[in-house]
Amino acid sequence: SFGGTAFIGGNQAVTESYNGTSWSFGGKMITARQSLMGAGTTTAALSFGGSTGSIVGNTESYNGTSWSSGGSLSTVVQYAGGCGTNTAALCAGGAPTGSTYSTTTQIYNGTSWSTGGSLSVAKSQLAACGISTAALAWGGNGTASYVNTESYNGTSWSTGGNLATARWYLAGAGTTTSALAFGGSNGTILANTESYNGTS
Repeated sequence: SFGGTAFIGGNQAVTESYNGTSWSFGGKMITARQSLMGAGTTTAALSFGGSTGSIVGNTESYNGTSWSSGGSLSTVVQYAGGCGTNTAALCAGGAPTGSTYSTTTQIYNGTSWSTGGSLSVAKSQLAACGISTAALAWGGNGTASYVNTESYNGTSWSTGGNLATARWYLAGAGTTTSALAFGGSNGTILANTESYNGTS
C-alpha cells in the first residue's frame, strides 16, 4: 500500500509491504499524494495520478525497495480505476477536475501512457481489476448508474452484470471472470462483499 492521506499529516508518501502476517515500511514515494491509483506486485508496483492539492499525472515505479519516476498520464486524473502490472497498467475513468467525470482509458507500457477505448459511462471512485488486455471496472460515482460493470478486451469496453449494491469508493481484486468487490459507500459506509463470475 502507498500514498493516501492521514487525518493528521495530510498527503502521504508512505509505502508499506505485507508478508501475509504483518506490515513493514518500504521506500517512500517521490511525490506524496492522495486519491491515486495503483497496479502491480510488492516488488514491481506502479502508482499513478492522484492529488497533491492539484490533480497530477505523476507515475512512479517501485522495485521492492525504492520508487523511480515514469511517464506521466496523458490525462491527469484522481479517483480512477487502476489495475495491471508496472509494465502493462490500465487507468480507467476518474476525475480530471474536482467536478467532472471521465470515460478515458489510459494504458501504460512501462515507459509512456496511451489512450485506449472509452468507458461507456463517465465515472470516478470506481474499482478495477485484471490486466490491461483483460480488465474489469465497476461501481463508482458519475453521470449514470453506480452499479454497472464493464469488461475490457484491450481495445474496447462491453457491458457486464450489475453490482447487487450500488456504491462508490469501493475496492476490488481478481480477474474478469473471478472478481471481488468490497467496501465502499452509497451514502452509508458499507462492509458488503460481492463475487463476480464474469456474468453476474
